[in-house]
Amino acid sequence: MANIVKKPGEIDRKLNKPAIINLAAENAHAIIDSKKFDLLKVYIELKRYVIYLNTLMENLKQHAFDQAAQNGKKTFEYSGAKVNLTSRTVWDFSSDHEWKELDDKIKELTQKKKEREKYLMEQPGAITAIDRMTGEIIEKTDLPVEINRGIAIRL
Repeated sequence: MANIVKKPGEIDRKLNKPAIINLAAENAHAIIDSKKFDLLKVYIELKRYVIYLNTLMENLKQHAFDQAAQNGKKTFEYSGAKVNLTSRTVWDFSSDHEWKELDDKIKELTQKKKEREKYLMEQPGAITAIDRMTGEIIEKTDLPVEINRGIAIRL
């Protein structure tokens, strides 16, 4: 696997995002098809890399921004990448009485929605519903369910 997982600086700088995604997909298929690896172990190791790289980037972000800002331009090309310096304003509307009331209503409705969902999941058998178009009372036997499978890794 050491020759498949790229170290920082080993990915061709001429590759754009779709090409990098394709390279990663090809490498993943090579790992799977080789049948030489414990895929769960590989997945966990890659999770470690993700944490490592995200932390590295977060620690470098401000310094990279400062270096880029010295250039004096908002948008430019650098080392095979398009760089766009942005700034974002975050507004605090909580001092406005009407906004605060609306925010409280949203929180209250969100809580009521969660309570209703919990109630519906706990109900066995039929659920009574009213057709909005006809006013007809409809008995539904089950809530539609979609099952999404995933894997969670905690290190």
